[in-house]
Amino acid sequence: MINKKVNAFTLAEVLITLVIIGVVAAMTIPNVIQHYKKQEYSARVKKFYSTMQQVVQKADAVGKSWRDFDDNISNFQNSNYLNFLNGYVLPYLQYTKRDNQIVYLTDGSYFKISLEPYPFPCVHFDYDVNGDKLPNVSGSDIFEFEYCSSWYSGEKLKFGPYQYTNSMIKTYNTREKVKDACASSSGGGHCTVLLVKYDNWEFKNDYPKRL
Repeated sequence: MINKKVNAFTLAEVLITLVIIGVVAAMTIPNVIQHYKKQEYSARVKKFYSTMQQVVQKADAVGKSWRDFDDNISNFQNSNYLNFLNGYVLPYLQYTKRDNQIVYLTDGSYFKISLEPYPFPCVHFDYDVNGDKLPNVSGSDIFEFEYCSSWYSGEKLKFGPYQYTNSMIKTYNTREKVKDACASSSGGGHCTVLLVKYDNWEFKNDYPKRL
């Protein structure tokens, strides 16, 4: 009878290998998840921006120009947000439902609208990339856009990220200053500016808020 020697791993070797695999996975999987989240959030914010620009154009094409509403300061009372939504936004937008000031979009995200009459008439859009899921924090999953009638870095009547007055432009005139403002507890609007105007829709490695 011929005995053949069979090479095999011992139990200890198998366990050590599994431990190594587990450690490597624990180190790499969170980075992979974070990278995917950055890409997903970037794509959703960019899509929302494009969608709202199309809404503005569609409304304008049928004589429901946002400018007509926006230039009438008497419209800028929070009680009138429904008039703006129903007349100037929702007819030209695909959405699943509206809950008071919140409009849910087909991908599960939503935006909340508010009107500001003073000092600069603006329609505010707080866009939440993951809808009702936490953390619901500006700069983390909420990104602020506006449509203002009288100012946008010297331009008028433009839908875009959180907007600066001329005096604020002098203060927040570099990426580092905008990034530092984004990092503050109340600087969520600056985060949208950082993402859109400085970083070309990309969440850089030094983006100051946790997604």
